[in-house]
Amino acid sequence: MLFLFIAVLVVGLIAIPFLARLARPEAARRLAFALAGSGAIIGWASLAWLVFAPTYRTETVTLSTGSQAASVTSASRSLLEVGLAPLTIIVLLGVCAAFAAILLGAFEQMRAPLGRGCRLMLAGTVPLVAIGLVSWGVAPVQPAIALSAFATITAFASSGKSLRG
Repeated sequence: MLFLFIAVLVVGLIAIPFLARLARPEAARRLAFALAGSGAIIGWASLAWLVFAPTYRTETVTLSTGSQAASVTSASRSLLEVGLAPLTIIVLLGVCAAFAAILLGAFEQMRAPLGRGCRLMLAGTVPLVAIGLVSWGVAPVQPAIALSAFATITAFASSGKSLRG
């Protein structure tokens, strides 16, 4: 999964700037906004699934005399029911905020092409890509991270800016 994530990011880093420069700047900005919006929606839905869906399975075995299994009880629990560490809560809130920053930056970029939207999108994308590369726990969010990274690349390409300014 990690290799697929890296491959998709590399292909996007190579292909999207060329495609965005071929399109009209307005169309590329609308594409960046659509990518950011779909990335944010998919990302928030994936995070909700990670927290609230029954992804953990517990089994309780009752033994009778002679070490025979008398009954087996199984239940599914969500991450919220299992318990969230404070650091996990901070990371999840940070990921939610990063998706919001990318979406707001794309909106700002669409409204004022030479404004601060690109930098706001970059500020949201960098932590998302870093978390996506180092954490297996957010694997369901990786498609949304890739869409958000593509939105940021498209916004920079459509504005004629480079990552250096």
